[in-house]
Amino acid sequence: MKIKTRLPVFITFVLLFHCSEKPVAVLPVYNPPAVFSGYVNGVYTRFSGNRRWPNRAMLIGDTLRFYFYTDEFSEVFQIREGDLLRVDVWPGNDGPVLGNETLLVNMSRYCNSNATYTVHPSMPLSQGHSVRMEVRDLIRSSGESVHIENIYVRTRSVGANAPELEISDGTIKGEIE
Repeated sequence: MKIKTRLPVFITFVLLFHCSEKPVAVLPVYNPPAVFSGYVNGVYTRFSGNRRWPNRAMLIGDTLRFYFYTDEFSEVFQIREGDLLRVDVWPGNDGPVLGNETLLVNMSRYCNSNATYTVHPSMPLSQGHSVRMEVRDLIRSSGESVHIENIYVRTRSVGANAPELEISDGTIKGEIE
């Protein structure tokens, strides 16, 4: 009778000890495929993304689409925190200078007061919307590198009473998925 009661205790002890001795798996460091860095309203910001919200650089047809997230970007119960930047480079003029006619830039800022900013080709320059980028390296193909610099964006928020957005001295570096 003693053996029957000791056996389950022994098996439980062995299993607990065995499981606790296994090394903990260490996840590899997150390495974003593309990164945006520059000044957002005068503050240097680097959009490196994170494991849950990874940056993306992909081709959708012949459009090059980027998604950039700040390091601390998160979403809990559908409430977001951090900054999200989307850049679409449409076909047409691939360099050396891109402007309003071939770019869509959308930035959402999720903090104390949320704001969304958009610049697209149908927006008149006379209303203060502007976007400009200089292409250093851009081949629209998977696995190719991308280098765009001297990014400048100026626009007002969409619908919210938020300050104007100005991005300056921006750089995009990475590889197309």
